[in-house]
Amino acid sequence: MVLGKNLTLSQGENSVSLQNQGEINGNVVLGLSLSEITNLFESLFSAKFPSLLAEAKSESYKAITDFALKFHEKLNTTVNETINSSIDEKMEKKFASSEVQSLIGEIVNQVGTKTEVSLNELLANLLMSKLNDDDDDYIVNQSISSLKYLNKNQVFFLCFISYVRKVPGVRVSYSESEFDSDIFSVYEQIDSKIDSPELQSDLREKAEIFYKEYINDISEFFRKNISNPVNIDLLALNNMIFSDKSYTVSTLQILGKGLGVTDYAVDRLQTDFPKFVEFVEFMKINISELDEFIKPLTPFGICVSVNCNVKIN
Repeated sequence: MVLGKNLTLSQGENSVSLQNQGEINGNVVLGLSLSEITNLFESLFSAKFPSLLAEAKSESYKAITDFALKFHEKLNTTVNETINSSIDEKMEKKFASSEVQSLIGEIVNQVGTKTEVSLNELLANLLMSKLNDDDDDYIVNQSISSLKYLNKNQVFFLCFISYVRKVPGVRVSYSESEFDSDIFSVYEQIDSKIDSPELQSDLREKAEIFYKEYINDISEFFRKNISNPVNIDLLALNNMIFSDKSYTVSTLQILGKGLGVTDYAVDRLQTDFPKFVEFVEFMKINISELDEFIKPLTPFGICVSVNCNVKIN
């Protein structure tokens, strides 16, 4: 293409070049100069900076206030009503220690910087755990410090692993009696305690339905509350999961035991646990590679998931 008389534009696959075919009079300006860009940026930034700073401060204050209220509520549950409504003397002494005060400063900095109030409950629980723990609480310290590198999605995924690997309890009621069991043992107990084959079959079916609903409900909850696929390698890097270990009993075996099935096959997952499969696919994980997806939690990952107090209806 010829631009005017003296200038030719030629364009290759990944480049554009200008070739001078003759004498050019005057100036050729291609876009803004560096000084113009600098002045434009400075004027825009200067105009916006005060409002941006005020907005950031406002969000930080809101997040810090939210955390303070949550912690205050939890602290109030430990109040000794018989001693002038004061907290336990041992806890008060620990609260005033330089170690705890340093942790509080770190927590406030995290809350004010990230302004992710969804994690405030977790931080408040961890701080309370620190005040209540008489043993070596290095795990709590490290868990609090590690949270500055984690977001809600990553924390909720740790909780998801904990819930999937959990063995829920179940109460079996029938006309003659009732008993409590965990879901793994319930099928054997039904067979041993009940003589009627019809009643056995009915109660086993109810136990299966209970476990299917349990896994599907938690999968649906975490799918709704985790906005993006979680990078599992980053969780390992932050010492929340073991990258080089797998559970002795695989997750597929866990799901099968929950249904009373010994040789549970992966091709049954879609039928029995469709919401679980949906969550795994959302995380961009091959359903046949569950052990690469659901890795064992480290002591720090367990500490975070235990103190998260996720409530699933």
